[in-house]
Amino acid sequence: MSGFISGGNPRTTDGAQVVAQMPYAYTEENARFVGHLYTCPVGTSTHDEVVTTTVRLQGGHYWAATPTIGDTVSLSVVDKDNILGNGAGVVLAEYVKTLPLAPWNHQAEIIAPTAGLVVAGLYLRMTYTNVGSNDVSFGVTYRWFEQPV
Repeated sequence: MSGFISGGNPRTTDGAQVVAQMPYAYTEENARFVGHLYTCPVGTSTHDEVVTTTVRLQGGHYWAATPTIGDTVSLSVVDKDNILGNGAGVVLAEYVKTLPLAPWNHQAEIIAPTAGLVVAGLYLRMTYTNVGSNDVSFGVTYRWFEQPV
């Protein structure tokens, strides 16, 4: 490899790419991974987490301990307190909609191609439907980027 050419997409003088592009829309040092652990009883349970600072949500990772075939999970952004003026309880975005879970399919990472703006005061909602006979532990780690001040 001979010298480097500077620029937005660094390459050697031979044309080889020096740094591969990341598959994420944001790679700043302000990336955050925020995790929550829930106990989901038999039936449908909803768990809301308030967003305390404006973020750009890009996805995350989830897992379920001992799910039953037929269990489902949904992940969404909700305006519980009508801060946007469209009514309390409005679902603004549903990133995961009734995703089926099973003992062999109980975890995944979901990364959207772009990061959606979520203003402070909105809620991240996890809804779990447990069709089994025991509580299920469910964990979710959100990947977001906080707005620079």
